[in-house]
Amino acid sequence: MEDFIREAKPIEERRTFWALVRHPDCLCGCKREGERGYGYCTTHYSSWYYAGRRGEIESEWRTKQSALDAFPAPCVVTGCVKDAEFGLRSSDESDARRICRGHWRQWTKWRRARARAAGEVRFDDWLSEPLTVETVTDPASQGLLALQHLTAGLQREIRYAIHRHSKNSYRAGWSPRYLQSVVNTLADNGFQTLADPALLDLAETIGPRKSPERRYLLGLTFAARSLALTEELARSVGWFDPVIVGGSPFRGVGMAENRRNVWNLNDVAQTWLRDLLWEYLRDESLLAEGKRLGAGSVNDRIRATGLLSYILGQNRIDKGDNPSALDMSDANVLKQTWDLWYRERIPIPLQSYVLSLNPWISDFVPSLG
Repeated sequence: MEDFIREAKPIEERRTFWALVRHPDCLCGCKREGERGYGYCTTHYSSWYYAGRRGEIESEWRTKQSALDAFPAPCVVTGCVKDAEFGLRSSDESDARRICRGHWRQWTKWRRARARAAGEVRFDDWLSEPLTVETVTDPASQGLLALQHLTAGLQREIRYAIHRHSKNSYRAGWSPRYLQSVVNTLADNGFQTLADPALLDLAETIGPRKSPERRYLLGLTFAARSLALTEELARSVGWFDPVIVGGSPFRGVGMAENRRNVWNLNDVAQTWLRDLLWEYLRDESLLAEGKRLGAGSVNDRIRATGLLSYILGQNRIDKGDNPSALDMSDANVLKQTWDLWYRERIPIPLQSYVLSLNPWISDFVPSLG
């Protein structure tokens, strides 16, 4: 390895903005771009290649060449300065648009990959692909995010979400080009806030489950919800997040340091009981490090409260919605029900909540709808 490092030659930096650079015209006098490193356009270079193999001298071969007409139009990709040499008739006979050689290679590779994946092949989709956009992006703007086509409120939410994400020392890196793709999708679909319930449906259609666009979209909504939502709204829809109240996440044994648990309380059907549970979790999340409950204890207490709610709903005419009507007889019924489950080996009723990667979305969004 030391020998390799000492002898290795620097390589040229990868240029993703190659479509913004036009090389000098062909050496044969035609107004066509010369190939980099050769100086000839593709037609003349091909002619010289075979002439050289026949033993001809380049200077003599060049005297026999005549200038070719320039291509009638530049590449159809907005911002590309290269000549349009190839049409798109291989994919759509009615599409007369033409692209340059470099973009034709990218388009062909993308089209074949999309066809293998049994997806819809549309040239307009390829035009908006991040890699295509990078080829015509000024290098001075690399790493910048354009938000001017969004509403002012959504711009603030996205800036705040990126700020929150950047403050997490265990964060995953976000690529600007994929983030820009997500921002453009939000603009195209007319979103005005990251708290919009329709974002859940958009996340399901923006790409495969593990695609960067889907992860970034969910990451933005995750990081910005303390700005877009309030304590009252969170409590009313039945979920709890320590960040909303300024608390710290509940940690668990073996839990990744960057994992954030959001707790669904909707198994507690009685509003008064769910509010009590929500306030209890708020108080616990505000305790100092070392005094807070662990994630396992929080999970057990939420489930226990859910079982209490279930028993009240099964045994009281008012479903337990009137706390002032509860008395010692309800406590006895609770004990008798629990003893019956234990004695008869009756499985404890399953509860609906499932803690997933982003459970607040699946639980919170339908409630808003």
